[in-house]
Amino acid sequence: MSTAGLHRFAVPDRASAERLAEALSAFGFPTVVARPGPHADREDGPPDAGRWRVEAVDEGHYPPDEGGYRTYRAARRAAVAIARGYGGLVAGGREGSAARPPEPRPGAPIVLRREGARPDVPPVRLATPPADATLPLAARSDPADPSAPADPSARGAPGVPGGSSALAASGAPADRPAPADPSGSAAPAAPGAAGDVLPLDLAALANGGWSELTHAHGPADDVPGLVARLADGSGDWRATLDTLVGDDVLHQGRCFPATAPTLRWLARLVRGGTLTAPCRLDLYRDLLFAAGRRLDSLVRDADRAAVAHRPPEPAAYDDEVHATVGELVPGLLGRWAAEPPAVRLVLAAFAGLYPRNAGAVGAELAALRAEYAGTRPGAYLDLAAALADGAHARALTVAAGIVAWHVDLDPDVLAAPGVAADVRAGVVLVEAVLAGTDR
Repeated sequence: MSTAGLHRFAVPDRASAERLAEALSAFGFPTVVARPGPHADREDGPPDAGRWRVEAVDEGHYPPDEGGYRTYRAARRAAVAIARGYGGLVAGGREGSAARPPEPRPGAPIVLRREGARPDVPPVRLATPPADATLPLAARSDPADPSAPADPSARGAPGVPGGSSALAASGAPADRPAPADPSGSAAPAAPGAAGDVLPLDLAALANGGWSELTHAHGPADDVPGLVARLADGSGDWRATLDTLVGDDVLHQGRCFPATAPTLRWLARLVRGGTLTAPCRLDLYRDLLFAAGRRLDSLVRDADRAAVAHRPPEPAAYDDEVHATVGELVPGLLGRWAAEPPAVRLVLAAFAGLYPRNAGAVGAELAALRAEYAGTRPGAYLDLAAALADGAHARALTVAAGIVAWHVDLDPDVLAAPGVAADVRAGVVLVEAVLAGTDR
């Protein structure tokens, strides 16, 4: 069924609301209204809340398929861009169907109607995707460890679904040393090469000062026990990792004081010599998801930053987490030869996000690209290679090509204002690789 929607924006005052309403009506929204917002009479209201609200109704009438939905989203994206020009920020909204489009609440002092009008956006048609290919997840060097499940689960990215010298254009460089562990304890070394097996130091883990750190649910003193359960296989792998990562240290995609120290221990688990490839893949994916939080938060802050005439800023602790993963990347890439192709796809993404380390696997990445050329994983590898080469314009072109056929990726990322090309392409890379390795 065709999608319809109501787009709501907060603007500073009535004059801005009137001008924005006129602009949205001229663009083709058949009904646009404006009214005072909840903070219209409060001088102490939130500084970015806006004193007035403008609502534009899109009645739909798009094809009832993914292309039609993307056309609807393109109209919304255009409305967001128009609103920015009047100091407007997205303030909610809702979706419905063309049979019953959402209606604004009655009683607005400003009402503009153009019966039969439609937003002026060209129809979007999904591109034909390349052939899919399954990357093997078997490694010759896998341990025969009965405590580690052969297939721990079909785990998606933790939290909610969405670096480099390239990232330096939008903030801190990706390859700078990671900040010191807030606990004051010695952080575990980065995972080493394939043969560098080191059992988990449970004493160091337990004495990491976790009660002084916090995650989504308070003090992080449960982290050592959860990490130890992952190491010895004493609990359900899937449930334990979901609790540690998805519920605690990367809850809803947010980073916390305990996130970076926990990631160092997850990386150490990779070199413990007891986990099977599926379990290691889960850990690599969680580390990649963590590395992408900084990029994602820059994109999410883009509209607010544009209205405030400032550069986009990462969310709290995202810089620290991104840098911590960057510290671990050389050791992770050093495991390339020991890992199966499915894991190598994630390692390729690390090379793209942290290009100063990419030279260590340059030839190997090229060989993997050649092996999977013309496939969906091959497209992700092409994107990783473009970022690793510092070819940001090419990377953005490759990213746009992937978004054009990948139904799970959001085209809004590519249009984020004021965000460097490599950051936008990096978001696509992280989301595509996570989707491509989700079992």
